[in-house]
Amino acid sequence: MWRDPIVEEIHRVRDEPARKFGYDLHAICEDIREKQATSGRKLVTRPIRWAVERWQVRSSAESD
Repeated sequence: MWRDPIVEEIHRVRDEPARKFGYDLHAICEDIREKQATSGRKLVTRPIRWAVERWQVRSSAESD
């Protein structure tokens, strides 16, 4: 089977942090949040209201 070196590199790069934290998603996300907080960059957060509003509109239309 043919192996793509670019795909292999992507898999390796993705696997390194996962292996570092024992494939614990909570620990990986916590590390990312810590890096974001200490990066000095401005973080933009958006409210998730659009999803809730869309669901409410759809639900009210279905009940009519």
